[in-house]
Amino acid sequence: MRPRGAVWNRAGRYGLADSVALELRTRPCEICGAEPTPEKPSAPDHCHDTGRVRGSLCSGCNLALGHFRDDPERLLRALQYLSKTGTDYRHVDR
Repeated sequence: MRPRGAVWNRAGRYGLADSVALELRTRPCEICGAEPTPEKPSAPDHCHDTGRVRGSLCSGCNLALGHFRDDPERLLRALQYLSKTGTDYRHVDR
């Protein structure tokens, strides 16, 4: 018996065998390491240009990559931004 839900739609959409789709749902997130739960399984992450499945991500990391449009340069700029020290706008007098 097949489990119901989006995993089977994803499996077909990405050309994954059912067993591979299920296995990807049980892997920890490859970015933050979050363990999947029955309520929040990992999602197969894919390249929007090629359709290639890259691995498993939690929903937060998967959404973050989507918001950054899978752009490594944009992600690097975000890392630089988060790493910078300097102006604290709470102390700027206008």
